[in-house]
Amino acid sequence: MERDLSLDALLRPYGEYSFFENIEAVGPVFACSPGSSGGSEEDGSRFDPTMAWLLAEASMLAYARDEDLVRKAWDCVGCTDLHFFDGNGAQGYIAIRDDAVILVFRGSEPDDLHDILADMKFMLVPHEKTGLVHYGFIQALNDVWDQLAPIFESAKPRPVWVAGHSLGAALALLAGERLGDAQAVYTYGAPRIGTRGFRDQYPCPVYRVVNNNDIVTMIPPPVLYRHVGEEWFIDHEGRVRCKEATSMRERMESRFRGHINHASEVVKLWRQREFLNAIPNCNVTDHAPVNYVRPLRAAIGRSTFRVDRLLKEADDFTPEERADLARRLMETNQQRLASDASGGSSGDA
Repeated sequence: MERDLSLDALLRPYGEYSFFENIEAVGPVFACSPGSSGGSEEDGSRFDPTMAWLLAEASMLAYARDEDLVRKAWDCVGCTDLHFFDGNGAQGYIAIRDDAVILVFRGSEPDDLHDILADMKFMLVPHEKTGLVHYGFIQALNDVWDQLAPIFESAKPRPVWVAGHSLGAALALLAGERLGDAQAVYTYGAPRIGTRGFRDQYPCPVYRVVNNNDIVTMIPPPVLYRHVGEEWFIDHEGRVRCKEATSMRERMESRFRGHINHASEVVKLWRQREFLNAIPNCNVTDHAPVNYVRPLRAAIGRSTFRVDRLLKEADDFTPEERADLARRLMETNQQRLASDASGGSSGDA
């Protein structure tokens, strides 16, 4: 799996990236009807590789300060109604479609003092319901909530999806809890944000994607802080795997191999005098948004989840038509996997 070790991947993650490219090849993403409930895949109660990829790209796109660039990207997803918000330590946008509302928070920017202050205020304060939460994160969310609440009210009864990377992931978790009825929250490189009491009362599904040695996912230390949600682990080969399906030994081995592989890549790039393209610490480079997006995109081709879901929706198809649809979808996914992934065996996403 190709990884980006450059400084730009961290400081300017949107770069020249083509967002939501070929999204039509994976079928409908937001298939949830307003007000749906129960245990179906469509209501967010199961990890969806395509949703994980799309929201990872949306989270990377949130770093772009050019609103026209963001609007153009979302236009490819059939969304022209966007609302941008900006507060002390919390920035992002809300994308509204006919069938969904997507709330995305931007992560920390090194030149934004408010972001840095939000990260540094790590003392725990009482949450409005139960448990304790990170003071800087909840303060940042409170600063923009008056901008967000009216938009959610006017968008009802559309289902809401929430996402973010880094600081944005922390804010996404707090916002998902405050909304209470979000379909799901997808986080990428999320720090710990609260205590066990906050975690245990969380009201909606959370899928926490962790890229191997990402240092941000390891802080603050788990003395009082706890993570929220179901962990999905990207290993050193770029495979996306549910933590529950892997052993501690497998994860530790993956992290060790990640360090070895990273050192080899850095030496190769340094010999080519590509110093700015080879940050010498994979704890840092694994946090780059694009290093979440690429393996998640490749995971779509390794999963039958989308095929199963589309087949369920094809109620009027004959058995022959359903079989042909399944064959064509799997061929499309395998073609995308071959073009997106540079190696590695099949994963469990």
